[in-house]
Amino acid sequence: MSRRYGKDLPLVHRDRGSGTVLAVGLVSVLATLLLAGAMVAAVAVAGQRARTAADLAALAAVAESSTGASQEPACEVARDVALRNGADLVRCRTTLGDAGRPRAEVVVRTTAGGRWTVTRRAAAGAVPGPSAVQVEPAAVLGPGGP
Repeated sequence: MSRRYGKDLPLVHRDRGSGTVLAVGLVSVLATLLLAGAMVAAVAVAGQRARTAADLAALAAVAESSTGASQEPACEVARDVALRNGADLVRCRTTLGDAGRPRAEVVVRTTAGGRWTVTRRAAAGAVPGPSAVQVEPAAVLGPGGP
């Protein structure tokens, strides 16, 4: 007669090793969740780095333009600032806004984890539109109210 393994053993002994399988499964799920969380954090950090690089590059381009430099030197300064902040300058444009005040618009790109690309835009300088803003005076209310 052939006997199958565990046929005559109590139920407790037949489940031997199932805890190990369960533990391996739980560790695998937790490791996957941890890796996914790390990837999300890396993209968030890259986004902040790109935003900072774009803001600083735009400010640097405006500062260089305000000295009377043309677009090319201003964009070179912006490129240098972006590189120092871990991003690549994709596009740069400087113009003269209202009343001859310089304005710069830049786009920078950086990578997260070597796989994802994060792009941010920034502008600095003169605000486009009318240079004089007209404000209506507020109504003065007396003690009796409106």
